[in-house]
Amino acid sequence: MNFSVQSVSKTFGEGRHARLVLKDISLRVCSGEFTAIVGRSGSGKSTLLRLLAGLERPSRGLISMNGQPVTGPGPDRGPVFQNYSLYPWLNLAQNVAFGMDLQGRFSRREIQERTAYFLDVVGLGDRRKLLPRECSGGMQQRVAIARALAAGPKVLLLDEPFGALDLHIRAAMQNFLYRLWERTRLTAILITHDLEEALLLAQQIHVLAPNPGRISHTLATGFNRQDLDKLRFSPSFLQQRQSLAQAMESVEPCADGSQGFRSRREDGRN
Repeated sequence: MNFSVQSVSKTFGEGRHARLVLKDISLRVCSGEFTAIVGRSGSGKSTLLRLLAGLERPSRGLISMNGQPVTGPGPDRGPVFQNYSLYPWLNLAQNVAFGMDLQGRFSRREIQERTAYFLDVVGLGDRRKLLPRECSGGMQQRVAIARALAAGPKVLLLDEPFGALDLHIRAAMQNFLYRLWERTRLTAILITHDLEEALLLAQQIHVLAPNPGRISHTLATGFNRQDLDKLRFSPSFLQQRQSLAQAMESVEPCADGSQGFRSRREDGRN
């Protein structure tokens, strides 16, 4: 499933209250590719993902999948958000089945089989009767991913999916997500501010500059990802991480004088 974004801009508001959030975004994601879009808060990352999901319409430009314009949400795209979005009164199996129930294109038997299969895929087959409040954050996010996969999407859209998790669980979930992508070979688009996460998972990385959001750099990665824990500390990985950090820090503000990226050292991030 090829995803194409051609000269897309997004403005919120009208007249003198209009605010340009994204400007002339163009990118292409090929079938089976894992792509990351990185940028600081306010660079329009989540707005871009909402456009890809069909939850917002571009003010200008075209978004298409396999040559067909994206005009709204569809089962061909499976979004996964940071806040899990699980229904607290449903158990894990019921949460996974919920999206398939809504679509109305699966039989009851298919829903049961797909629910069981994707809970097994994410390692929660024996926890299907638990309620979300009985699960850790990492478990809840795995359920959200299982729910997205069970609906049969062609593209997985991931909006800071591990941003609310602590460092240890986040690292484990990054490993889980990459092995899951290896197994399914779904087209995946990850929105994140975490440079290490983008480098670990993605084959191609686009850097969004802020005010308005626009692509300033594109980086292709070529790591051997057999062992992600070792990769994090390899010289080639650390070198590319430094290059990516410098690319983000070097972004100039637009001509309107708005502020660009600050160094992570300046804003206290590591």
